Amino acid sequence: MATGEATVTSSVAPFDFISDQRFRDSLVADYGEIATCLERRAWKAVHVLAGSIIEAILVDYLVTSDYKKKSGQDPLTFDLFKAIEACKAEGVLSNRAAELSSVIRGYRNLIHPGRVVRLNEKIDANSGIVAKALVDMVIDEIRAGRKQKYGYTAEQILLKLESDDSALSIFSHLLNETNEFERARLILEVLPDRYFFYDNHLYPVAERLRTAFRRVFDSLPDEIRTKAVKRFVTILKEQPGEEVLKYETAFFQGRDLKYLTTQEAALVKEHLLHRLGSEITVELCFTAVGMASFLNPSETARYIHILIRAMVRGKGESIRNIARSTLSDEYYYSQLEQQERIKSLVDSKRLEYSEADLGGTANMLKELLDSWSEEIPF
Repeated sequence: MATGEATVTSSVAPFDFISDQRFRDSLVADYGEIATCLERRAWKAVHVLAGSIIEAILVDYLVTSDYKKKSGQDPLTFDLFKAIEACKAEGVLSNRAAELSSVIRGYRNLIHPGRVVRLNEKIDANSGIVAKALVDMVIDEIRAGRKQKYGYTAEQILLKLESDDSALSIFSHLLNETNEFERARLILEVLPDRYFFYDNHLYPVAERLRTAFRRVFDSLPDEIRTKAVKRFVTILKEQPGEEVLKYETAFFQGRDLKYLTTQEAALVKEHLLHRLGSEITVELCFTAVGMASFLNPSETARYIHILIRAMVRGKGESIRNIARSTLSDEYYYSQLEQQERIKSLVDSKRLEYSEADLGGTANMLKELLDSWSEEIPF
């Protein structure tokens, strides 16, 4: 896709309240087949598919809402009409929807092996159309009921981010209504997987996904954050460079090194230092910030010298500015011992430039050191 924003696909709606992707994909396929059967006037097929979808989403709701624990009955053993009665009792299915279910009362008979049973079920255009309408009604009611009792699913959050350019302004409120399991799914699966759908990271939607990822990440316990960061390590080891670059600039930050083992952190640090030394970019600096706190003395010297070089000789003002900003951020984010090390490295470079009669560059570094001696600005 060369221009414009990517289009939201139908893989999310109308079953965005179903958390299991394979189950959701199966329902989406069945729902699409209903439309095809309606067009071809295949009324029996509409009836069978409608009954199957309704039964599946009702039982799924009962399973995910711990109905078995509350009632002592296993919803996986329910037939359609027992599932309807249970959901009605749970307050997520209206009387109207329950009454209309009589339209598909005999849907199982349509695939019954007995000749008499099958022939006794008469299906016409009217019942086929009503069956499809009933599917939509049940979907809407279960979606609303699940949202009220369960909160938003990861797919519903994704759909909001993709379809509303103001979604981030209310994102904290959405997260408050999203349980931990679904928030974990957002950073472990849903947001990263969807991000790769966009072939240009500058799409407004892609930017919203990146921002949302970090906000969700910060809302979760360390156990889940660790899983998310380790996914980057796996990508770094196993995926092509283009995918590594895209993932790390969107979903990794230098401060995330604290969630890795010593061996994993060493791998990531070497990778980032190599990339920074090869060609520093604005995006890469944003990714690296926070890394200095996890570097040993030799790694620190390497990192600081890369930033100083970019600060004084970077290609373009934006690179020079981001290098200076990153250098200051690393100083302020570091503990006292690392701060002293960073100051010493910068001062050493200042002396080198001064001795080489590069007064302007030396003064630039002196100004930076002087700014660090002032009160911390945040």
